[in-house]
Amino acid sequence: MDNLQEQSLMPAGVMGFSSEPPKIVISEVPTKFIDIPDEVSHLVSVYMTTITGIKKPEKKVDIELIIKNAKNMFKSGAKWNDELWFQHCASSVREIILFIDPEDFHKAMRCIPSPDNRTDEEMQNFFSVFCNIKAYLSDVVHFVPDPRKGKISMIYPKESFGTMNKDDFYKMEPEIIERISIELIYALYFMFKKYCFAG
Repeated sequence: MDNLQEQSLMPAGVMGFSSEPPKIVISEVPTKFIDIPDEVSHLVSVYMTTITGIKKPEKKVDIELIIKNAKNMFKSGAKWNDELWFQHCASSVREIILFIDPEDFHKAMRCIPSPDNRTDEEMQNFFSVFCNIKAYLSDVVHFVPDPRKGKISMIYPKESFGTMNKDDFYKMEPEIIERISIELIYALYFMFKKYCFAG
């Protein structure tokens, strides 16, 4: 998922405007957090609510509400009305996986391989993505600037974040935070789709 795909609002070859809302194909990853389809948000919410409920039964985490709230914060208006929107978005998205460790997925759902299963490389990649994203978002939430560039480089090793000037990197971070938030939702979605969907 290194390249987030830009989606066309009009089918190929169609001229003019349509009053119908654009059809979003769930397997396509949007470039804007607000464009994550409800079906994706709902599925991730259902599974993550189960996992967080088993891990922290005393703490009710409404994952669907968190994603909905994050969508509101990623809208352009929120960026101008909230000086700390960046940290609030990071905090909101981080809440989805904040209390979850890799072994919790398997404990809650036996269909998801254990982190001890070193033969499933794709599962190991999912776990690595979750841990790295959680670490990066925590640094954003706690206003820890210096390690963030290195953590993003671990998530996107084929990109040039590690060689960027710090000022340029920090200017680009609002885009990075949105991209990484989409990455988290879709990594969860694709993991559940692979291991938990019947058929």
